[in-house]
Amino acid sequence: AKNFPGAIDELKRLNDSGDADWNNLMGYSLRKAPTPDFAGAEKFYDEALRIDPRHRGALEYSGELYLQTGDLAKAEQRLAALDKACRFGCAEYSDLKKAIAQYKASGSATSSGY
Repeated sequence: AKNFPGAIDELKRLNDSGDADWNNLMGYSLRKAPTPDFAGAEKFYDEALRIDPRHRGALEYSGELYLQTGDLAKAEQRLAALDKACRFGCAEYSDLKKAIAQYKASGSATSSGY
């Protein structure tokens, strides 16, 4: 699994850019690729959120992207948006909250998987 270049090629072939899930998956694949494309990933996450402002995956993953690029304030904004999107809690909120806590504890992005 984790064949992110292959996933990117397949997503490009499908070319469903009007779909929030497609944009979220493209952003995730670009962020997780062997040579990450953070700017490209952000563009796709932003498009997913333009289509569906409450898209939990895009909110979580873009928050993780912001931690990877050192923008704690934007990551916390995404966490606040997830809090509103997940009325009774959700895995995406819990995962991003944990990643932010790890970031704060270490003072920087870590290789903890996000």
